[in-house]
Amino acid sequence: MRNIINKSSIYYLLITLLTILIFKIAVIQDFSISDPAFDIYFDAMNIHVAIKMFHDGLWWWDNLTRVSFPYGAPMGGFPVSGGQLDYFFIWIFSLISKNVFLVANLYLLFTVVLTALLTYYSCLELRFNKTYSIIIAILYSFIPHMYFRNTAHIMLTYYLFPVVLMYSIKFLTNEFGNLSKFKKNIFYLVMLLAGLQYTYNGVFILYVLFAVGVIKIIEKKREHFKPLIVGTVVLVISTIINIAPVVKSYKSNSELNQKMTTFKKANMIDDYPLNLRDMLIPVQDNHFFVLKGIRYVFDRAEYKYNGELRSSSLGLIGCLGLIICIVTLVFNTKLKSLRYSKEISQLFMFLFLLAMPGGLASFINLVSPQIRCYNRVAPMISFLAICSFFVFLEMKLINVSKIKKNVILFALFLFGLIDQNPGFTNLYSKGQRGSGRLEDIANLGPLLNEVESKFPMANNVFYLPFNIYPSSPRVNKMPAQADGLAYLLSDRLNWSIMPLLPSAEEELSKVKKLTGNELLCFLSKLSYDSVLIDRRGYSDNGNEILNSIKENYVHENLLESSNKNYVFIKFLATECES
Repeated sequence: MRNIINKSSIYYLLITLLTILIFKIAVIQDFSISDPAFDIYFDAMNIHVAIKMFHDGLWWWDNLTRVSFPYGAPMGGFPVSGGQLDYFFIWIFSLISKNVFLVANLYLLFTVVLTALLTYYSCLELRFNKTYSIIIAILYSFIPHMYFRNTAHIMLTYYLFPVVLMYSIKFLTNEFGNLSKFKKNIFYLVMLLAGLQYTYNGVFILYVLFAVGVIKIIEKKREHFKPLIVGTVVLVISTIINIAPVVKSYKSNSELNQKMTTFKKANMIDDYPLNLRDMLIPVQDNHFFVLKGIRYVFDRAEYKYNGELRSSSLGLIGCLGLIICIVTLVFNTKLKSLRYSKEISQLFMFLFLLAMPGGLASFINLVSPQIRCYNRVAPMISFLAICSFFVFLEMKLINVSKIKKNVILFALFLFGLIDQNPGFTNLYSKGQRGSGRLEDIANLGPLLNEVESKFPMANNVFYLPFNIYPSSPRVNKMPAQADGLAYLLSDRLNWSIMPLLPSAEEELSKVKKLTGNELLCFLSKLSYDSVLIDRRGYSDNGNEILNSIKENYVHENLLESSNKNYVFIKFLATECES
């Protein structure tokens, strides 16, 4: 028994090391692990704020008093509901380092490695041999979704999906009853953990269990219904516990409740469907010339496309697997006799019916529009599609010699990794990271360090231009939620940024109509003593607002970042009406 365990451990260790190596090559590249490996603005800002809150001794749902000063921001009401499990992992990593970006990178790497390990386990349970299981595990860990959406919504993890889908297949084939008591209990544990993930994941997994139940009823396979129902109940209870802090935050603050419950509309679901086209076309800026040309044809057609939809791409191997699923469903071929082929295709059909344009999700959204991006089931479909492809390949290579088989598998493995990796990626390319996010950190960080050491009496800083939250738009050349970087890079300063409460947004936004002494007097009444001007947020590079303040502040307390993008002014307003 010990020898078996030791031998299995070697494979898990091999997968871990291989995943870390590929992550280094494909994601970190030649940068430091402490540099941002992905976007830090837009939706990605929230996870970095949560890490900083952990460093400040807070939990993710606490009232953050250092932003939206003097009102604070009850972060439990932020529209990224739940995720207790992953926040716990992030908190663990936050104990390792005070570098926000290093913590985020370690968490992302951890989820990718965990995805590979759990996928490997799931594939073994689906009776793939070790070679196939390793290949599927690594390919699935680096699907296009990881590069695109995992970077903006880092908590859109998918490491539990393979295990959930594996158990779903076992239920459909009635093999669940043959599992050991330990493995059956693992199913309940997975349901418990799934409910504690990002709410999207819990809802999608609940739908998969519903689909399994429907299929079993239609096919009159009533065996093992009890554990399926128990697992569903565990998932529901876990999800309720997961979102309890959010519900509590809404109930304790009526204006926050009003803002967030009306934040999303039912018709928004039409902006984020799971299009068959988006799954099948090659990933953006594909490394392979022919595939890049195919992608170019679709791009020229100017189909409605946004950053969210690009995460639906499956890569060529997944694309072929998806076609096999469709053929299995539509035609009476021998594909249906392949191991798990029918069950994989059935699950794909239910998932696509949910997320397709005008699909079942449209009806669900009439009841609760809080989940609008149903295209995010793509990682589930990706796992099914990759498995479908390799089940088919197993059949085709059954009489091929071991050497030829290994050569083919290795070639497919390399091809899949390269094909799934976006050649351009606005998140990982050296030019973008070098000239964008890293430059912002390199300039704003030292400036704020100087402010906190040179002006010990500077406490409350108003960030100009003022921006709304959380749907922060890009302001001229200033990226959405770029002002959040000020909180990440400071240790004691209070900021005007992130006005989560409508009353705070209404009051603080009055600065948009003020300049000069009127502006400084207004800020003084709110107990602000400083301003930070982000020149990128102004069409005139901030010259007008800067000059108006220069004419009215008393002391020469002005600091600039080395690239002149950020200007800090410690002011003392005079001649203000009482």
